[in-house]
Amino acid sequence: MGEGLKRYFIPGVIGFAPLATFLLTWDVASYGKMTSIIRALSLPELSAELAAIAIAFAEGMLPWLRQMRMSRPPAIALAALVLVAVGTVMIAPDRLGAASHTFFWIVHLCFGFSIAFLCGRVFRGSDLVRCYLLGFAAFAAAFAVFAITNFHRPLDWTRDLPAVVHIRHLGIYATAIIGLCIGLMATASRTEVWIGACAVAASGFALALWTGARGPVFAAGAAVAIGLLIAPDMRRIRAWGGTLLSLFAGLLAVIRLPVPAGNMGFARTVSATTQSGDVGTGRMALWKGVVQAIERQPLFGYGEGQMQSVAPYYTMAQPHNLVLQVLLAWGVIGLVCVCVLGFAFARMALPAIRRDPARTLAPALAMASLVALSMIDAAMYHILPLSIFAASAGVIAAAARSETATG
Repeated sequence: MGEGLKRYFIPGVIGFAPLATFLLTWDVASYGKMTSIIRALSLPELSAELAAIAIAFAEGMLPWLRQMRMSRPPAIALAALVLVAVGTVMIAPDRLGAASHTFFWIVHLCFGFSIAFLCGRVFRGSDLVRCYLLGFAAFAAAFAVFAITNFHRPLDWTRDLPAVVHIRHLGIYATAIIGLCIGLMATASRTEVWIGACAVAASGFALALWTGARGPVFAAGAAVAIGLLIAPDMRRIRAWGGTLLSLFAGLLAVIRLPVPAGNMGFARTVSATTQSGDVGTGRMALWKGVVQAIERQPLFGYGEGQMQSVAPYYTMAQPHNLVLQVLLAWGVIGLVCVCVLGFAFARMALPAIRRDPARTLAPALAMASLVALSMIDAAMYHILPLSIFAASAGVIAAAARSETATG
């Protein structure tokens, strides 16, 4: 494999995997069992992660892992979290569901380490960010074609869409990409890069608002606020101004577009936020039931993916709140481990972001966007957003370690 192809192969496979899922599940009228599995498990995205892991091991990641020096608290927390996650499979009401979700979680963890190893050796972090943005632009264009050609069909626009099992997952995907775009706009050294990032962010906002999602706008605001705190580059008008410009451009693109279902469109977003008697759309009742389940088994939780067994709420599979999600799955012990790991990562990441924002700010804001959205939505549960989160963490870790090695 030539150096140029080798450099872009992994980022290209990862960045365009969601488009592959979309194309493979395009024909909703003839969904078979295999098509449903591809969509439910995001098989192209999962395959891209496994391919990156395999390539990383082939390139020599195992000796690198052995030489890695992780301080004691995060090392203990990571080991304890893996033990809790695996151990709760044995006590979960739905052991098969817990085992599958734990497998996916471990794949994401290995994927993040693989990106940290490969980034700087086989490809650059900017290559991966670029492929994510190009992949999303192609995905948004494909969705526009699908919407136009299927607008008047008797279609369930909530659950019978290509690539996603629920329409709101399109907003979660858009949230991660908008976060990348905000960071890229803040650090772009060339005008054409800034324009491209602004255009992709606008397409993300347009997709989210037309499908009726509110969360991405909230998450983008949170990402800007976090960016202002951690990176001086975010204080430039091209960063926060570009975010506002992309938001208004996306809004203008869809504000007058007709929608095929009542739970879609900008008008629905506004009415659900300002006129609804239940702005949280049932979240308070959902969270109350989850808290009651956590109180019954607080220490180690019930295992991953167990909400429908221990705290059922309509068809919801997780609590739409990251803290409750962790507590329900892994209990207080798991939450402590996650907090220790998060604190250790932040200590490593913040100096790297301040020293080299061009390499690290975009993935940092993608992670921040997903975490912010996860407080009110399912942003840290499904395969695609978790994959982007793990890859972003890997890019930042690679930058931090390279600076430590040369410092």
